[in-house]
Amino acid sequence: MSDAPRLPDPGDPHDPHDLHDLHDLDALHAAHVRRVAALDPLAGVPAPLRGEDARAVRAPDGRALALVDVVATDAGGTGALWSEDRVGRLQLRLSGDEQPVEELADLLARACDLLPPDLAVQVTVASRDLVLTRPLLVAGFAATTTTAVRRVTTTDARQRPEVPEGLRVRPATGDDVEALVAATLAVQAFDTRAGILPRRTGLEPVVRREVEEAVADRSGWSWVAERDGAVVGVVRASPPEHSDWIATSVGQGPTAYLGLLHVDPAARGGGTGAALAATVHLRAAAAGVRTVALHHSATNPLSAPFWARTGYRPVLTTWQRQPRT
Repeated sequence: MSDAPRLPDPGDPHDPHDLHDLHDLDALHAAHVRRVAALDPLAGVPAPLRGEDARAVRAPDGRALALVDVVATDAGGTGALWSEDRVGRLQLRLSGDEQPVEELADLLARACDLLPPDLAVQVTVASRDLVLTRPLLVAGFAATTTTAVRRVTTTDARQRPEVPEGLRVRPATGDDVEALVAATLAVQAFDTRAGILPRRTGLEPVVRREVEEAVADRSGWSWVAERDGAVVGVVRASPPEHSDWIATSVGQGPTAYLGLLHVDPAARGGGTGAALAATVHLRAAAAGVRTVALHHSATNPLSAPFWARTGYRPVLTTWQRQPRT
């Protein structure tokens, strides 16, 4: 990435970690894509890192490869809500399932050594790729975030959402900005306590700008749930034309992205969240969407059970290794 800090230059004009020497990168990537598709057709594989700052390291037998670079986040942008200012990004490409645990763990460790020691390192892999689970744990990684996906069905297109008695679900308007901002900040604070998000201050202006743009530019994709005139839940989604950044992570599209669902604690357990999710699915079906994707914390005890009940399943898992200094 052009705005990413440069990785340390090893000072060798024949850098063994230079991507220019990887003449078989495309072939290895293609083999990895086929391997992942066989594990889970919903799991997408992004293009391999090729920026000027990217580096690579191989397993001894050449059948596994790790690519790394550094990603910088604008502290004043919406990305700052969900990411550290700088993070090491790691990709794995495997041509098969035969690599020993020790070799893959060593590959991960050597890849991390190519990155500055003060950075957290993140890698996203198919949730069903159990070949990588043990090596990631041995190398010091922990699962932090789940990318969950739900197929949009014909039932979604013809079945109206089941709304609990006394609850009203309606499209969000400019009058609901305050409720949407409060919900976004509540989700961000919860995930910070869960340990997957950085502790930040001064987020309210960033969130407000994002919410105002969402309500104005993606009209018809945000809703609120009201009871007795008070907003008790919100949901925000984005149509495929605003979700291209997640499209490569999903093996089947078009894909909409469900960016936020929050229900006030006092209103939970009564079907409000399910009604909001079903409203998104109905809208997605009407728009010709095939899949809806979302992210939730792997350490949030509320998220996984709820999303499983509404038809989502883990497709990708993001693992993180903490800074070494």
